[in-house]
Amino acid sequence: MARIAIDHVDGIRLRSFIFAGSKWLSYHRFYLDKINYFPVPDGDTGANMYLTLTAVCAALRNVKNPRSAGDAAKEAAMGALMGSKGNSGIILAQYFRGFSESIGGKKIINGHDISKALEQASKTARAGVINPREGTILSVARDGAAACRKNGAIIDVLNDFYRASLASLERTKNMLAELKKAGVVDAGGKGLVLFFEGMLRLATGKSVKESPEINMKTGSGRKKTEPVKHRYCTSFILRKKQGITDLAVRIALKKCGDSVVIDKGIKNISKLHAHTNLPDALLEKASELGVVENVNIEDIAEQVKRRNK
Repeated sequence: MARIAIDHVDGIRLRSFIFAGSKWLSYHRFYLDKINYFPVPDGDTGANMYLTLTAVCAALRNVKNPRSAGDAAKEAAMGALMGSKGNSGIILAQYFRGFSESIGGKKIINGHDISKALEQASKTARAGVINPREGTILSVARDGAAACRKNGAIIDVLNDFYRASLASLERTKNMLAELKKAGVVDAGGKGLVLFFEGMLRLATGKSVKESPEINMKTGSGRKKTEPVKHRYCTSFILRKKQGITDLAVRIALKKCGDSVVIDKGIKNISKLHAHTNLPDALLEKASELGVVENVNIEDIAEQVKRRNK
């Protein structure tokens, strides 16, 4: 279909874009689970991104000033922070926070604002990952943002991001040994591309109301996986004590396991995700820094075992 002329986005339009991207990803969540082999092959990336975006959409339905793009972005970021699930979810939460921080209190944003915000979103998403790896959603987000023209129309910026992120995604299958062995692209990166594809469909007048036909084939690589090194996927909200800095949290918890992501969050609310063999010790250490809430612990070994059957 022909492109729709959009020269600015207010809060209502931004909300519609996020709803469309979230809806489009939701149709593909089971496929994302199926191609999830990094950082661990627990098969839950689609579920985690879907649940995180569900929390974002719920927050957007309660924006006090729905016509303000800045207010909508702020609510989306808070919704993502509080509702993020898993490694991909907390990275996505940081992405929304970076976008929100970039546009600030602007009521209306244009292509230039969005281009800048996507760049900041990419940097913020990467900043919280203790050991960032190339060939993941972080690479896809960076490459997409880098390709965006700085003063283009909004649809051109979205097109720039989508095309570059799609090319970057294709490269991920040869950048990480786990993905190369399985013959798949990075699941988190694929989720981000699908999110932007949904927004682009809205911008070009295409429907996101019906589920597309999805090819569930995942490549010809070897799918059998090795035992995991760290058994428990642990995440929680940390309401920092007065005087506890973001740096203090990072120093105290950065060596608590593998796949550690520390989202400095909003105000005094931080969120942490880690794969660890000692979740109780991690939670005890975190409790020295503030109040620990919304604890979620998943047994990765059991998830992998079910997948390998």
